[in-house]
Amino acid sequence: MPISKHLEFNFVRNSESGKTKIWTVFNTTTYEHIGNIRWAGNFRKYAFYPNNDTMYDSNCLQDISEFLEKATKEHHADK
Repeated sequence: MPISKHLEFNFVRNSESGKTKIWTVFNTTTYEHIGNIRWAGNFRKYAFYPNNDTMYDSNCLQDISEFLEKATKEHHADK
């Protein structure tokens, strides 16, 4: 998975169905938990679920986006 200068993506567990994965996302400066990444069935891809009252600059959003794209590609390749 992509390495980010300011974000850390940690695998937590597989989903209840076992078909998809769940990650937590932390700010590496403050080590604050800023949200989770999990499968969004309505989009048929991984999505970022941010915690309330968190904000992101374009660099963080780009890193999250790259992680989502790679995780989704890996998911589809595993099928």
